[in-house]
Amino acid sequence: MARGEDEAWQRFHEAYHGMLLRYLLVVARGDSHLAQEALQETYLKIARRVRITDNQDHWHNWILTVARNALFDLARRRKHYAGLLKKQSKEYAMASPVLPSAERAGSLADEALEAGLEALPNEAAELLRLKYFNGFSVAELALRFACTEKAIESRLTRARRRLAVYLHQSLGSTAS
Repeated sequence: MARGEDEAWQRFHEAYHGMLLRYLLVVARGDSHLAQEALQETYLKIARRVRITDNQDHWHNWILTVARNALFDLARRRKHYAGLLKKQSKEYAMASPVLPSAERAGSLADEALEAGLEALPNEAAELLRLKYFNGFSVAELALRFACTEKAIESRLTRARRRLAVYLHQSLGSTAS
């Protein structure tokens, strides 16, 4: 595998795919989308960092550690992006000159975010919801929408921009 031999990767996949997927499903508490995405990240990390070793226990522990770290990284990113969307809508709500009270900013932000998603074209809103609230990977979205991953990334970028513009216009101060 360290030398990039296809046959070695095939044997690795046959030997470890099931075990890694089951492990990731357990650690992800049954979230199959997260586990599948983490499995792909695990394969990429292993491919980049694979080392030659004769100690089977070290190898086994290393790939499980790589898998666990890939899962935690993805979960953190997922939470981060959803949090960013909510934070952005809350910031616009706080900047609004028509707020009745600062205590309502959180609920107004949630309402504004939902209204912003509703104002987007159906596909854009669905992409944002599936990606950031349901945890779909870009690869899963590409399959679902029958297009390339690059196209999904572009659509997500445009959808985020449109949402930000909507939030700015509906909640932001027009004095700037």
